[in-house]
Amino acid sequence: MDKLAPAIQWIKKNGFWLASGFLTLLMIGIWFMTTGTIDDQTSKGESAIKSSVSSADAIMKKSAEEGVKAHPNQSTEDGMKREMEATINAIVAAWEKREADQKAILVWPKVIPNERFAQVFERFNPPETFNEELQKESGLDPLLELYRLRIPDHMNYLCGDDLLRTRWKYDPKYALEAAEAEDDRDSGIGFGGGPGGMSGGPKLDYDPNDYAVLWSDLNQDLWYNKMTQFQGRDDQNLATNTPTPLQCYMLQQDLWLLEAMFKILRKINGNAAANDLAKIKTIDHVAFGRLAGKDLGKLTPPDMRLAKNGDAESGGQSILGMDSYEEEDYGGDEDEDYSGGSFGINDAFVGRVPYDERYVDVNFQPLAAEVVKGVVTGTELPTENLELLVAKRVPVRIALRMDERSIPDFMAECANSEFAFEIQQVRWNRHKPGGGDIVDNAPASGPGGLGGRGGGLAFGSGSSSATTLHSSPIETRTSYDVNVEFFGIVKIYNPVRENLLRAAAGLELKGGPVNSSVATEANP
Repeated sequence: MDKLAPAIQWIKKNGFWLASGFLTLLMIGIWFMTTGTIDDQTSKGESAIKSSVSSADAIMKKSAEEGVKAHPNQSTEDGMKREMEATINAIVAAWEKREADQKAILVWPKVIPNERFAQVFERFNPPETFNEELQKESGLDPLLELYRLRIPDHMNYLCGDDLLRTRWKYDPKYALEAAEAEDDRDSGIGFGGGPGGMSGGPKLDYDPNDYAVLWSDLNQDLWYNKMTQFQGRDDQNLATNTPTPLQCYMLQQDLWLLEAMFKILRKINGNAAANDLAKIKTIDHVAFGRLAGKDLGKLTPPDMRLAKNGDAESGGQSILGMDSYEEEDYGGDEDEDYSGGSFGINDAFVGRVPYDERYVDVNFQPLAAEVVKGVVTGTELPTENLELLVAKRVPVRIALRMDERSIPDFMAECANSEFAFEIQQVRWNRHKPGGGDIVDNAPASGPGGLGGRGGGLAFGSGSSSATTLHSSPIETRTSYDVNVEFFGIVKIYNPVRENLLRAAAGLELKGGPVNSSVATEANP
């Protein structure tokens, strides 16, 4: 022990430094061991992350290698397919119902006495699939000429006692009545201040109360010209007045829409047989497609051919009981010729496909014909204007004089009709007959309006030319009749193309190619 005593004394003396050195070495050893473990865990974590990234990449996109599944989880993949299947089925069911609702009225008129006519034209649905080259090969000219000669007679039905109950001035029976009235005037019969007389008030050759609804002469002229004048219009040449197949299609589409609108007016008027008993008394103008005007989301003037009512020089009669407009109020397009409200060779759409700018997109902007045809006949889902795949949106514009208490009923009937007219804007007492004082500055808020743009409702009262608006207390009124103009769209549904939707969703096709529901360019 005596020999160890110096060593023990030295250890006691330097124990602190010895302990510090030992702890230092121990900590260094622990640090090396810990860092090694951390590096090992880091490597394992990086491997796990890379594996997860690879799995995510496989989920997000299909592998180009044959035999490699796109989704590593088969049950998830099967579940997604079931969800997509249910979604596509729901879309198709709704699409089929809306298309079927319109089929009841999409029937070629009985005034065309040729069964082959309907058989030929019904093969191309939608009509935008028709190949104009087929007209040269299939001998359609006799059928087209037959349509031109007979289709004006269809308006006799639309305006007759079974539907609108108005006076269609081009009905042949009125030509005889006019001749007889002229003979009476020549013999001195019929002098007086009432309708048909020769002094005081509008000189009408008929009693307005013989009809439930009165329809302005100039708008009737416009529709008659649409049904009879094809030479130089659209893609038609100047050599013949025989319409092209597409002109027949677009005219007939307008007539189908007109029939649906007349059914609405008749439903509002009920069995009223006299004008003073009807809720809707007059039609100033009704138009579809191009004539309804561009930028439907704004309050813009209609086509000038709608704005001729009451023009003394053109011989029109003002039947709404208001002042005629002056043409300079409009400031129309100098490149367009609206003389006489007709569709002549100076029509602004000469050389265009008949449905060019007829339809509008969701922002109410007109669509070019090639855009419409590209979507309707395409074999893949479009990146733009996807709504055209299901239905085409046609602008609608109608101006009426009616009992203002029936405005909600009219709008409800529009929504519930076969074509489901969607009224986007309503204005009353802001237009003279013919739309001469239509302005592009409807108020967006306040007493005069509620949201005048972007498809909202725009309400107004009074005349735009007046600086102060006046109204009578409702309890002192003797009449609730007001001038009302309605703007909106109507959707023309295309045949259902289920396989196109299924292909886009990666589902199994049903019994045919992607475009199996689109008419082919077969020789009729």
